[in-house]
Amino acid sequence: MADKNILEIQGLSKSFKGLKAVNDVSFTVREGSITGMIGSNGAGKTTTFNMISGVLVPTAGKITYKGQDITGKRHGCRAAHGVHSAHVQADHNQQAEYGKQQKARKRQAEHCQEQQIHTVAVEVVQQISRHRAKQDGGNGHRR
Repeated sequence: MADKNILEIQGLSKSFKGLKAVNDVSFTVREGSITGMIGSNGAGKTTTFNMISGVLVPTAGKITYKGQDITGKRHGCRAAHGVHSAHVQADHNQQAEYGKQQKARKRQAEHCQEQQIHTVAVEVVQQISRHRAKQDGGNGHRR
């Protein structure tokens, strides 16, 4: 295992409309190490990872990855450096799948509407034909 820090988090904080979700978090991750973060629900774990991966911009603090300050860089820029969150990818995949499902539902709804319009049009034509037949008295001549 190397002695080099690959990730350094210094004084990381995030507030949402005055509510501190993460307050002054600092830690380092050594190259080649396996590091985890534990805490109770609402402790700020996901918010911290979202700031590291670029989903959220920190209110304060600094994120250094492989010696480069990546604080405030958006997700796409960080992904290019190799900083990526698996759940962000899952979210993108879920959003893409949701989008496909929505398009399929919309196509189905449009198809159903077309069928309903066709059915109503056929009924209207049938009613007009019946009305004309009544007016004609069944002999083809209108009264």
